[in-house]
Amino acid sequence: MFEKNAGYYLALFGKVVISLVVAAFLSLHTINFFGYIFPVEQQMYSWLGFGLTGGAIFVYILILKYGASTNLVKVVALVMLVVSVIGELLAAGFGMQVEAWKKAGFAMTQEDFSSMILVIQVLGLAHAAALILMTVGDEVFALFEKAPAKAAAAPAVSNNPLTIPRSPAPINHEDANPTN
Repeated sequence: MFEKNAGYYLALFGKVVISLVVAAFLSLHTINFFGYIFPVEQQMYSWLGFGLTGGAIFVYILILKYGASTNLVKVVALVMLVVSVIGELLAAGFGMQVEAWKKAGFAMTQEDFSSMILVIQVLGLAHAAALILMTVGDEVFALFEKAPAKAAAAPAVSNNPLTIPRSPAPINHEDANPTN
């Protein structure tokens, strides 16, 4: 059995500290990025944007660890955990890029905004699809499952004149084409 000695607790403490430092660093840059995108009177969107990325990471970890009742929910939570981490890294990266550009005196172009907004739209779509799959995915997939077909007895003789009778015995081709 795994022994929980002083080294274990020191490593656990280190893991918590690193997690908090990374989460704070990325989160602050993500919130800064969303704060740059939205006007001052709409700063609540900065926090909602963070919910799409860093906040979602923690939620999907909890779902995966404690709230996944089916394999579908486990897979969706795992995929969305990865998607949320990628979204957080992209949003934080955009935040750092925006800060660097502001300090250098660069202005963002329409193409810059469009690419950033596209990433956010894709992230929103992924969250919507994940929520649908986790909520009703099993029921939706059940609609498309094929019900087992009941074996129907084939009629011995068909009344249809276009039906070619099939013999249960194999055809002997030597008898059909005599060569002598």
